[in-house]
Amino acid sequence: MNIFITKFLNKNFDQIELFQSESNEVYKTDLAGLAECIDSYATLIFLLPCSKYSTYEFEYDSSLSHNINESNFISEIDSYVVNDISTQNIVFNNNQAFLIDRDFLDSINTALSNVNAKIYLIPEHLTLSDQIKEFNLELEDEHLIISNGIPLRISKEMLSSNSLFADLNKISAVKVEDYFDQKFISDLIANLNKLPNIFKFDISIRSLKLHLGISKKLFYGLVASLLLIFFIPFGISALAEKKHDEYKQGIYQIFRALDYNSTNISNPKRQADLIADNFDLSQQNTFQMPNLEFIERFGVENVYRINIQPIDGTAKIYIKDFPSNQLSALLAVSSSFDINILERNINTESGLSSGFILIGTDNV
Repeated sequence: MNIFITKFLNKNFDQIELFQSESNEVYKTDLAGLAECIDSYATLIFLLPCSKYSTYEFEYDSSLSHNINESNFISEIDSYVVNDISTQNIVFNNNQAFLIDRDFLDSINTALSNVNAKIYLIPEHLTLSDQIKEFNLELEDEHLIISNGIPLRISKEMLSSNSLFADLNKISAVKVEDYFDQKFISDLIANLNKLPNIFKFDISIRSLKLHLGISKKLFYGLVASLLLIFFIPFGISALAEKKHDEYKQGIYQIFRALDYNSTNISNPKRQADLIADNFDLSQQNTFQMPNLEFIERFGVENVYRINIQPIDGTAKIYIKDFPSNQLSALLAVSSSFDINILERNINTESGLSSGFILIGTDNV
């Protein structure tokens, strides 16, 4: 198994020494270039410097919920924590609790999510040993000191010059080159699953493409499919609404054809049922319409509307500016077309007639 381990980082956190277990090579890079140094599907163990988190002794009560333990821990430390506790992530491990700045942790998780490897993000002092209560690891320009199980990073200058750290200075120092050997690596790998992994995958388009191995063509196809799945129901709903409007408009036109004066069509289905109930289907073979040939004799240019009542067998012909002599002659021969003049409402002025004539068949 190809494993990469970050060595204990420098205090500025601007340089990473990356150790590869198979070749025993060490690469120097930064957080942004980490992905370029790691083989695909390898394992990355990222050691989080203890200068980036605060460690406290706290006895976790497993009989209580995690939220209650968090509340109890916050109440214990709230009086002497400088930073706003709401900006910190709380991690529990054995009899310790860690406060990690949430923004800093999110930036680490975002960078590591873009590395195509299995990620372990572990507080660095836990990799030394749970049994070590006093320890002094000499780094490039700092000392990583564990005193009473609590880790501390302190510069070499401050450790040697400040009397407050006199007791810490008595702990024998071990150079990181001597400590970071094959035994340390083997022990770390063997106990990896016992250590808390605070890595949280940051979901983004880039990280998903990387870890799922999706090509650009497949990715855009998936996006298009998701968009179709999302918008198709809206399209179907809009189409159904359009068909419904067309149906309503069609019903309205039918009623207007049956009765031009119809204006209130609140329940077309019910009104259509009432018409059907009043229509004697047994008489449909003897149903007669007014003679349309007679209507054509009026001249299309003078007829501006015809309202046919098929149930009654009548038709109301609306005329405008019809020559009165021609109209009189036409009405005189109406009987030859099997037409009855049922009603006349004609106004004549300057030899032109306007109004309507209600006609019906002979049997009406």
